[in-house]
Amino acid sequence: MEAAWFAPSMNSIRVSSILIYCILAMLVAAGSLGAQDVIVIKIDGGKVTKRTGAIVDWQGSKITLENGGRSRTIDSSAVQQIKTQWPPELATARKLVKQKDFAAAIESFEKAKSSESRSWVKSIIAAESIQAFDSIENHARSVREFLRIYVADPQTRFFRRIPLAWSVGERNVPARADLQKWLTNDNPALRLIASSWLLGRGNDSDAIAALEQLTAQKDKRIAQLALAQLWRPRLVSATQTDVDRWQRQIEKIEPDLLAGPLVVLAQAQHRVGKKELAQINLMKVRILHNDKKTLAAYALYQCGNMMSESQQPDRAAAMWRELVNDFPSSQFAALAGNKM
Repeated sequence: MEAAWFAPSMNSIRVSSILIYCILAMLVAAGSLGAQDVIVIKIDGGKVTKRTGAIVDWQGSKITLENGGRSRTIDSSAVQQIKTQWPPELATARKLVKQKDFAAAIESFEKAKSSESRSWVKSIIAAESIQAFDSIENHARSVREFLRIYVADPQTRFFRRIPLAWSVGERNVPARADLQKWLTNDNPALRLIASSWLLGRGNDSDAIAALEQLTAQKDKRIAQLALAQLWRPRLVSATQTDVDRWQRQIEKIEPDLLAGPLVVLAQAQHRVGKKELAQINLMKVRILHNDKKTLAAYALYQCGNMMSESQQPDRAAAMWRELVNDFPSSQFAALAGNKM
């Protein structure tokens, strides 16, 4: 009997192997054998520590980490680094973005999303794909990706990616029928998006009415951007009084959301003769909000135009060269190329 116990039969080995396989499968499914997520955070006094476990949720600025059946909430503002098992296609997509091969990058982002089950990782992938769509000025797809993020988490840390129109020259915009339908949607972010894209496209009265309502939103991000959107129809008649008021209002807007408002303010400043201030604000967009690809390209183009008007051909050419080199897929790069 003892020999049989030490030397089990082939049938018993197969049964044991099946049991072991089932146990391993359950453990892996539960995350017990999988690589743990590691969150590196800064604590009091500037010291750094680590928290390990499984990130099960990330809503707004709060990360929920589970470990050994216990969960804790971590404020993402203290997070220095997150180590997790990323989809391999995400690394490929990021590399392709650096190479400015946006079509291939978008394909890799889609593969990464389809292979990933964690909602918080899907949001990160969607946020990065918005930049790729923005780089090729496919704003309809940017809107779709943003809404996936916002519907899942209205307090999302990726709100700065909201794809709003700030001029009338954008391409690949959402369909007019969709925009009109979204104007009465319960989702305030969707109403903000719709009204921004309808301004200057023959639906100003409906868009302005929606924006005026949105300025009363409890979500200050939406209220602030709606107010700045209302400056756009007034650009053609903006006075110094308007510019001064908008400057005061812009100081109350969250820094992450300043790119679009700065573009509008710069246009108004240029109109009333504050040309140097206008150029400074456009360069702020280029330098501080470079993740907003369409706006950064537009800022460089307009800055070059302003410099050209001010009899600064060398500086204008430098702006346009930078635009062509850094934003080759932009329509503004094509326009700048014709001026060089």
